[in-house]
Amino acid sequence: MRQPFFLVVFLCSFAAACATGANRIEAGPFPDTYNETADVSAALEAAKASDHLALIVLGANWCHDSKALVAALDDPLAKTVIEAHFETVLINVGNFERGFTTAQRFGLPIYMHTPTLLIVDPETGKVVNWDDHYIFRDAYQLSAEEVADYLTAHSSPENGVPQPTEGLEAIDAWAAQTAARIRVGYQKIGAYEDFDGEEFLADWKALKPLRYNFSEDYPAALLRLQETGEAGELPSYEALPWE
Repeated sequence: MRQPFFLVVFLCSFAAACATGANRIEAGPFPDTYNETADVSAALEAAKASDHLALIVLGANWCHDSKALVAALDDPLAKTVIEAHFETVLINVGNFERGFTTAQRFGLPIYMHTPTLLIVDPETGKVVNWDDHYIFRDAYQLSAEEVADYLTAHSSPENGVPQPTEGLEAIDAWAAQTAARIRVGYQKIGAYEDFDGEEFLADWKALKPLRYNFSEDYPAALLRLQETGEAGELPSYEALPWE
């Protein structure tokens, strides 16, 4: 069997991110890639050839949770699972100008967190962990053992929950509207020069409830549709300070 495919990743120190946008993108484990579509496609092809799953991580070098997840994936506990079951690719979302193509490619209206970890079956293009992938939003709080256990539990397409494909009209409309609001928030936040400054932190904190609530409410709505055949009542969210 051919060896697992990995993008070359240099794990840098977890020092605070630099103030300029360029340095925030370049300094850290996430590569300065501008062709996420090609990178993801290469991982899918490698996964298909090795009978593995693709492990796609959307993250940023300024994000301590993103860097913590990469460190956990590089731990021997997780590496053993990855080498046996996964082909990994890291996608740098930069200052929120990237990553949206990948999220939508796999049926997500938007990525709600840095990091976002997607496990994809290369044969079907379906996300195996769509129902609980949001747990990595607080990757800094997860141990390497917890990450390894999660990967083990999702190491086969059969371990995933099939995503519903019918009756999605109401959910899709609600999700698109909510994703658009998050995207505007990302554009506002990504324009800051200093990601450690008070203004950035205030807006990032303001956007957090919408991102966190939606990341749980969206899969819950899909699961409800799957179980009952109905979308049910979809939640609404408070206005953001800039709306």
